[in-house]
Amino acid sequence: MLNACVSHNLATSAHYTRSEESASALSLGSGHYGVNLSYKSITREMVDACAGKLGEVLYNRCSYILEENQRVLDAAEALQKEDIVALGNLLNKSQLGQRKKYEVSCPKLDFLVEMSRAEQVILGARMAGVGFGGCKLNIFHEDEV
Repeated sequence: MLNACVSHNLATSAHYTRSEESASALSLGSGHYGVNLSYKSITREMVDACAGKLGEVLYNRCSYILEENQRVLDAAEALQKEDIVALGNLLNKSQLGQRKKYEVSCPKLDFLVEMSRAEQVILGARMAGVGFGGCKLNIFHEDEV
């Protein structure tokens, strides 16, 4: 874990905006298909079909959450298989989603993650926490610690 030393206050950051956007996207998607108001009840295909209704921002929030949920399942599988390389790749994809689709990263964290990717011993890196500052998690192979 590496602290980016970026001070943030969740009460004054866009954290609550992201939560509201995610809830709005879910409401539109689940309402359109008449399914439970849960990200477990909608699929990527449903979200893609509603892209025009959602608009770019809500589409990005919704698709990020679905992708991140799948990455969590894939990470659990990678851990069970002790596939640390796959886990590192999932962390890298997660950070990219946090930066591009959910927009909760910050320039300092982006720099630290990109710097980590230049190091061959670091298999994956992503921001930890809710965003807008905080820490970065790195995954190393045990032989490299």
